[in-house]
Amino acid sequence: MERPEAADPEEMLRSQTAIWDCIFGFVDGMALKCVVELGIPDMINSHGCPLSLSSIVKSINHASLDADRLSRVLKLLVHRGIFTSNNPASQKGAQRYYYSLWPHQLLQISTPGIKHNGGGSEDHLKDGFNGVGSLVDVGGGTGAMVSEIVKAHPHVKGINFDLPHVVATAPEYEGVTHVAGNMFTSIPPADAILLKVMEP
Repeated sequence: MERPEAADPEEMLRSQTAIWDCIFGFVDGMALKCVVELGIPDMINSHGCPLSLSSIVKSINHASLDADRLSRVLKLLVHRGIFTSNNPASQKGAQRYYYSLWPHQLLQISTPGIKHNGGGSEDHLKDGFNGVGSLVDVGGGTGAMVSEIVKAHPHVKGINFDLPHVVATAPEYEGVTHVAGNMFTSIPPADAILLKVMEP
């Protein structure tokens, strides 16, 4: 009986990585949910410049908040491309990282209104798409929402981004392109990102 050939180390590593991605795939979503519920993106945006971890913790002002664990969550989201961070050479140390949003326009959608860059309602978005040439709706489903935005603002190029089996059933909309993919792998480039958050 022939002995099986030894597995290629790189192939084994890719297989193990795929398994770990499946096991811990929920972590990214939970981390993003955590910072949104704590209001950190709005906090950074309203401040107008990068914030240190200590400033973020102080602004949240919650007795049970664990700064070390929050630091780990923020670093994970930096790695995933949600936040950026820098650590000035003159201020080394975990508490000296300064966090900011990526320099694109972040649109947060909440039910029943629309919030633009963490504030305002749908009425404030009448002119909110000036200067926005393209908009990607992350988790856009069949593309109904982004199609309505494109209809109201014809200069905007809409991108409906969702899982392959979702966009496969999406109808065609004028000015909207359907793109299949996974938000935790990559997001199509655009001037603005649309995220929907269901509030209780």
